[in-house]
Amino acid sequence: MPEITRFYDPTRQRRTKIELRGTHTWVQTVETILNQWINPSFVGRAVLDDIYASPAHAKLLIRESNLESAAQVTGDSSNAHYRGSNLAPFGEGTGIGASTMLLFDIACKLPSKWCSGKCTNPRFNIPRHVLLHEMVHCMRQLRGRWRIGNTVMNGKAMPLEEAIAIVVANMFMSEKGDNVLRAHHTGIATMPNDPQAFAADPRVRELLDQIKADHPKFYNGVAALKKTHFPFNPFAF
Repeated sequence: MPEITRFYDPTRQRRTKIELRGTHTWVQTVETILNQWINPSFVGRAVLDDIYASPAHAKLLIRESNLESAAQVTGDSSNAHYRGSNLAPFGEGTGIGASTMLLFDIACKLPSKWCSGKCTNPRFNIPRHVLLHEMVHCMRQLRGRWRIGNTVMNGKAMPLEEAIAIVVANMFMSEKGDNVLRAHHTGIATMPNDPQAFAADPRVRELLDQIKADHPKFYNGVAALKKTHFPFNPFAF
């Protein structure tokens, strides 16, 4: 089927920051996820607002794929990385932000290596949660805040950027009533819905402080909601 292109702007201001490109059915499905789940939520809307506020030259293309999972890539690695970051042998990050492409397969199948097809698909792997997770990655690159390196969360080492996306996606899940939260990046392990204990972990505290430094308006806006609208809000502690 032929591809179509639509720009996504719920404010109807004709903004061209977010482009959807794929078959008509795929575009309609992604628009439904954005309109019915991500944009109406406090966390999802905060992510969208941060994306729309990114530098004018940085655009987000969400494109149909058949990868059976979501994959997010960038067109300019140096601009996506924070200023001064060491990208040897390719120089340093500029921090000016980069246009980003998010490849999205609405099937969202689990990688077979996680459980060889013998496990139940966890809630964090349904399309709306996967799309939000990947949009957090895009938000980071559009802003020129992408960082190389690992951290430890819930006792497991993982890429820093994956930990950031998991935290924000868990908050979105909690807001929508899905309180079986994702523990780490490679597997289906879950974590307790205890934001205060989670935020008290020193490595997690470093991660939260990094998010706040990189996206202060996003962080402070969500932190101000405390636990009023969703149980899992580690930004509030």
